[in-house]
Amino acid sequence: MKLIFGIPLLVLMVILSCFPKSNEEKIKEGFVEQFNEFYNLYGSNSTEFVDYYAEDVITMDDKGEVTVGREAYRESWAGVLERFEIELLEFTPPEILFSPDQIVSYNDYDEYFISKETGDSIRGRGTWIAVWQREGNKWRVKMNTYHLKE
Repeated sequence: MKLIFGIPLLVLMVILSCFPKSNEEKIKEGFVEQFNEFYNLYGSNSTEFVDYYAEDVITMDDKGEVTVGREAYRESWAGVLERFEIELLEFTPPEILFSPDQIVSYNDYDEYFISKETGDSIRGRGTWIAVWQREGNKWRVKMNTYHLKE
């Protein structure tokens, strides 16, 4: 009996998968792929993830300190990586507010900063909000901030 309902459902799914995806869906899929690459680089203990930022990016940390420019942000992270090793435990898929040339993403993350000197760790669990701007067929972080959860 279940087979009678399962076969038409399977046929319907195959038919629907043959329809081309909308341009918006393709853009969002490409963005999510790039977003995942960004986080994987972030968790690799290098500053390579900063390449996903625009030249004139504005970043603000949890204490309200603002950094302007990609290279200034890279230098800031290089200083962090001299003192700490990052262990990225998890990042959630982004919630996306979409327009053709701009995306606002919102997601949660869970990480540890482990002191290279003492081995002590600091847990960073929070929310990351970023405004991404399209540059050609890439997305670059134009502005971001994060908020640590207590």
